[in-house]
Amino acid sequence: MNEQELRQIYDVTSACWKFFKRHATAEKDWDAIVGEATHIWNESGQDKVAQHIIFGFVDALEEIEKRERS
Repeated sequence: MNEQELRQIYDVTSACWKFFKRHATAEKDWDAIVGEATHIWNESGQDKVAQHIIFGFVDALEEIEKRERS
């Protein structure tokens, strides 16, 4: 893995953290969540590693919503 690839993973993780922080404490608007996640993925060049990172953050938001509903 080269420096550019590491930077891309950092950028995706950073974008996902900001995305997660915005949505974790707010009422879940799944259209907005999916739209923003798709935007991050497109910005990454639709990279497979980025996809896994993004899905992890979206899964965490789903778990938070499940806990909030129970």
